Amino acid sequence: QEKRIEGNSRVISSTHAMILSFFSTLYLIDIIDYEYWITFLPICSSFGLFDLTLVTIHYSKFKKNYVPVFIHHSLLIFGPLLVTHSNSYVMAQSFLFENTVPILDFIWYLYNTNHNESLLFKMNAVVGLISFFLFRIVNNFYLLTRSVQFNSLFQLATVSFMGLNIYWFYSLTKLFLRSIL
Repeated sequence: QEKRIEGNSRVISSTHAMILSFFSTLYLIDIIDYEYWITFLPICSSFGLFDLTLVTIHYSKFKKNYVPVFIHHSLLIFGPLLVTHSNSYVMAQSFLFENTVPILDFIWYLYNTNHNESLLFKMNAVVGLISFFLFRIVNNFYLLTRSVQFNSLFQLATVSFMGLNIYWFYSLTKLFLRSIL
């Protein structure tokens, strides 16, 4: 039952991530305009609220990582309220973090279906770790440098994401080394 709940959450998580990263990429390369792009931002808040509710209802299963998940989902829920036309490209670039989610969710699926010894798992683990580093760590450092031109609430959100991303990258690296080696 618990794995089923988490699995369903991961399907929704990956769907949310693909939609937001896709339309943010289109916005960043000027295929869609600001007005069209912001119509997709409620998806971010809706997913954050959905998943935070799910994690809270099943607190006993998620209590180990509840605080980082709570912070992350609170940023997802309220982050779109920080979007202005002047900071929209930086915000769109932050949604590129989401490119890592489907990969990580697939790794979770492989692991939980006992395929963690397979070549497919190991290859995806390498791709997942590299993509996490590029999209979440390197990209977030760049966003930190850009955030200084915006208000302190925006800067706090960027710093919070950086802390979460470093924490999760450390955790992923430990898991990666334990499962690959």
